[in-house]
Amino acid sequence: MSEQVRAVASGPVLWIMAIVIVGVVIAQAYLFRKRAIKYSKENHVLTDEEIKLVTKNGAFSALGPAMSVFIMALTISGMLGGPFVLMRVGIIGSADTELRTATMAAMVSGTTLGVDEVSMSLLGTIFFTCAFMSVGYLIWVPIMTRGLGKGLSKFLMPDPNVEQTKPQKVVGTILQIVPVLFILMMVVMYASSGIPFLMVMATAAVIKVVCDKLSSKVAWLKQWALGFAVLGSMLSSILWNAIF
Repeated sequence: MSEQVRAVASGPVLWIMAIVIVGVVIAQAYLFRKRAIKYSKENHVLTDEEIKLVTKNGAFSALGPAMSVFIMALTISGMLGGPFVLMRVGIIGSADTELRTATMAAMVSGTTLGVDEVSMSLLGTIFFTCAFMSVGYLIWVPIMTRGLGKGLSKFLMPDPNVEQTKPQKVVGTILQIVPVLFILMMVVMYASSGIPFLMVMATAAVIKVVCDKLSSKVAWLKQWALGFAVLGSMLSSILWNAIF
């Protein structure tokens, strides 16, 4: 990246845009949480103590995935600048997806990201491609939450006071099985990717089982088991990659 392109990619204009975008995301998260707590209290879903517990568990469990995103984001920022990473990862949350999209945009332009120098036109192409890629989310989410989501809720969360028909039961069962099959497919895919992947998965399983066993004596471990499993397995990946 030339000095001219770097000055634009890391310039004050893009930093201001990135801060505004991330600020909107933070504001949305705050409003979503506020509405969720209000709904919970009005419908007696969770107690105040349970809400605090869920918040702590969610924050701790998110540390593992956030670390992997952070490490990859550092790599991308070296190639395309900090504001780009902050804007893209701050919205989508997947540094891997952004890197793949940026790489494809570079390939279409006849260059190799991370090898060839990033020109001003290539930087613009990557910005546009990543922005265009995320348009799908803007279309798909409203359909799922407002349209299709309401229809699926009739099968996944039926009214207990109304007897379901056989087609409804069949569709509901299928909808519950599909996510499980998808997770199993992902497990098989990663387990067959190599011994280090398999050992990382085994480490996570062992940590989770041990935490669950110890939770009979140390109660708080039950809520933090998933977070410890994620962090422990990520740290163990360094050891397994060195061994195998």
